[in-house]
Amino acid sequence: MLDSRTTIVTLSIHNCDPIKTKLNIKMGIKYDLYRNPVKKGKENEKRYHARVVSEHIVDTKEMMENIHARCTLTSEDMLPTLNAFKAEIVKQLKNGNRVHIDGLGYFRLSLKTPEIRTLKNVSSESIHFKNLVFQAEKSVIKEFGDITFSRSQKGTHSDEQSDLNIDDKLMEYFTEHEYITRTVFQSLCHLTRTTALRRLDKLIDEGKLKKFGLKNAPLYRPCSEYQQKCTE
Repeated sequence: MLDSRTTIVTLSIHNCDPIKTKLNIKMGIKYDLYRNPVKKGKENEKRYHARVVSEHIVDTKEMMENIHARCTLTSEDMLPTLNAFKAEIVKQLKNGNRVHIDGLGYFRLSLKTPEIRTLKNVSSESIHFKNLVFQAEKSVIKEFGDITFSRSQKGTHSDEQSDLNIDDKLMEYFTEHEYITRTVFQSLCHLTRTTALRRLDKLIDEGKLKKFGLKNAPLYRPCSEYQQKCTE
């Protein structure tokens, strides 16, 4: 059972009067355990790591509605400002600058390169954008110090999925579908993306599935013998 507590929060937003409100906060972020990728030669060593199980994604619209419920600012007031703010962040990052949002953290670019053995062989054409990196300020990180966690009731990702268990689920699925995608397979068998791809490759090597379709969006269908078992 989750713990709960009542706390008084003071909200201070520009153009809004400070608002004190009582919030009944349920403590206990849901998490589940995921198996670490298996290294070659160490298949028998099992290691797991915890991840937050997010049951809901809060988008910009919902956040603006929450803010509007606490002050006179409307989405018509906030959206143009947010869009201009985002555009300015992108502009500064493209100019090679780090961006600091006071009270929140820093944004910067990360790069990808081919394997570099000598400095003389590096060319500007080989350097490419990799990702956008965010580093939170210490003051923000401290605000999460009182978080508690509770195990997700699903508890599925950390379960060992046997070959027989996966076969049973696929056979049931293929009785009504001609093919399956990686995303659906991942959800159906409660696997991580990496594990799902590995298990799909194994099913192909075993002659149970055949991959077809686009390279970046492949589909998987049962081979003839496997399909007969699905329809029995």
